[in-house]
Amino acid sequence: MNISTTSAASYVAWCPIFPFDDLSAPATLKAPRVDYNYIQKAARAVRQEIGKDQIQIEDLLAIFGKLQAIIIPVLWGREHYKNATHVFLPESQTTWIFINLDTNILDFKFWLAHELGHAKSPQLVEQEGGNFADRFAGALLFSSDLSAEAYRRLKPLEYRDQIKFTQEIAAQNGISPITIYKEGKAYAQHHSLETLDLERNRLIYKTSTLFNKKYELVSESLFKTDCLEPKEYIDVSKTKFKTCFFEFLAAYLKEHHDDSSKFVANILDIPLTDATP
Repeated sequence: MNISTTSAASYVAWCPIFPFDDLSAPATLKAPRVDYNYIQKAARAVRQEIGKDQIQIEDLLAIFGKLQAIIIPVLWGREHYKNATHVFLPESQTTWIFINLDTNILDFKFWLAHELGHAKSPQLVEQEGGNFADRFAGALLFSSDLSAEAYRRLKPLEYRDQIKFTQEIAAQNGISPITIYKEGKAYAQHHSLETLDLERNRLIYKTSTLFNKKYELVSESLFKTDCLEPKEYIDVSKTKFKTCFFEFLAAYLKEHHDDSSKFVANILDIPLTDATP
């Protein structure tokens, strides 16, 4: 990603429309760690805050504002090297989250949950932060109780029937089969049970990719045209994702009289042609 902490920090330093409380820090985790019981407890607390067990995209988006996190929806295409990334600014205690709309709905939900894990644990960085966010996302979307039941029903089955059953559970819960598999495997390992292994010939990954393709991209559900106008992209992003990013961007460009196309291309990691009005 081309965004730098210095570039993002420049918004915060001067922007008069900054919408967050500058007196209190957001309610993040006190001492996050990559530990099964701890992560399950943290995920359970978020589900209780939301008020339901089966988490939807709208539920995740509602949490970000409380964490002083700014969502930045981007159109990176299906083959982009990242589906999501974030920048944490210690000075302002804010998190800036880029999320790719050209992602199928199941993966999009996981990546939002992953970035929520980062926003809840800003003190964890690099590999430890990524591991925590991955495991938090899985635990949030598929609890230990559901993992226990899935493991109990998966273990006696033959290999290909196990693969098929993960897809059935995934469809029921609106999440990827890979999440079902990894949470069932983590549950077994934590409880010293015979582990699940659905990775022979990478079959779980291949079948999950095919399974997920049955679900439309988020961009397809939001925009019903191949000739998307910038105004529609901005308006829909602001409405659906409750983001103030575009106000920040407009104010920055006006204040600094920057070359808007180059700056927008750099900050959003998009081609210059896409950033040119």
